[in-house]
This record gives sequence, structure tokens and C-alpha cells, in this order.
Amino acid sequence: DEKPYKLSDIYDEIAKNLGIAIKPIKIPWIFCQIAEKIDQFTGMLGQYHRYVHVVGETGHYIWCDTIKAQKDFGYEPKISLQEGMKITINSIKKAGLLDEK
Repeated sequence: DEKPYKLSDIYDEIAKNLGIAIKPIKIPWIFCQIAEKIDQFTGMLGQYHRYVHVVGETGHYIWCDTIKAQKDFGYEPKISLQEGMKITINSIKKAGLLDEK
């Protein structure tokens, strides 16, 4: 759909469709800022450290929307995030691609 979603909303929707509970870790903002600076510095050196990058990103609100796809490609969403996630996860389960321990 056309609504912008926070990344945490998407994670929540995935968890709901998988029938699991997620427990977000709250990282103090100052640690996120430090990690972001380290990530920028190591990036200038041609290095990438996944966990440092992710911690740096968590200090920001990350939104996902379809505005660019609508402008660039004429994309028109036909279903909601909730319905799309349900269809996707059910397809993955049906194809046997999900390890349900």
C-alpha cells in the first residue's frame, strides 16, 4: 500500500505472520552515534562491519515507502503490507523454505 512504514512495523508484521515474539533491544542513542561515526570511518578505509553498521543505523528512524517506485516506474500498490506479508510467508512455508523449529 502507499502508507510509509517504520522498519520496526515491518519486523512486527513478519513476526506476527511467523507466530513468534520479537524482543527489540534498546540501544542508547549515544552508542548509536558512536557506531555511526566508526562505520563512516571504516567505510572510508574500505571496510564494512555489519554489526557496527546496524547499531549506527538504529539511531535513526528508518521508513519504507513506495514513493520513488511510484514516481520512477508508475508503481501502484494493490495490496497492504499486512496482506503481502501474509501471502509471502505462506508461500515460503508452502515451498518448504522456512525452518520451523
